Amino acid sequence: MDAAAYPRDFAGFVRSHRELSKIRRRCPMPLPLDAADAVAALSARDDIVWRPVT
Repeated sequence: MDAAAYPRDFAGFVRSHRELSKIRRRCPMPLPLDAADAVAALSARDDIVWRPVT
């Protein structure tokens, strides 16, 4: 990224997109969680206070 040209350094956006696409091939996105698994994951963390909306 050319700091002097930012945000008009469009070649920097192209380079970053190319590099991110390489990462996606090596580390694919995980499958989405269903609601029950998301609640279990959030409830298991000590740093998150999870309270269902009543």
